[in-house]
Amino acid sequence: MNPFTKNIYSEFAIDTFKIQYFNRRLNRSLKLNNIEELELIKNKTHDYEKLVEKYYALSKNECNQSERTELIIA
Repeated sequence: MNPFTKNIYSEFAIDTFKIQYFNRRLNRSLKLNNIEELELIKNKTHDYEKLVEKYYALSKNECNQSERTELIIA
C-alpha cells in the first residue's frame, strides 16, 4: 500500500470512529423522542457528508488527469 493510501485509510478510520463514538455515547445517555432522534440522524448525516467532501477533495488532488475524470464521473 502506498503512503498516500495508507494515510487516507488511517485518517478515514479515525474520522468515522469519532462520529460513531459520539453517536453511541448520545444514544446511551439520552432518551430521545422521535423529533430529537431525527435531528441526531440529520446531524450525523451532515458529518458523513463533510467526510465525503473531504476525501473526494483529497482523492481529486492525488489523481492524474484521466483518474480525475473517472472520479468526477463516479
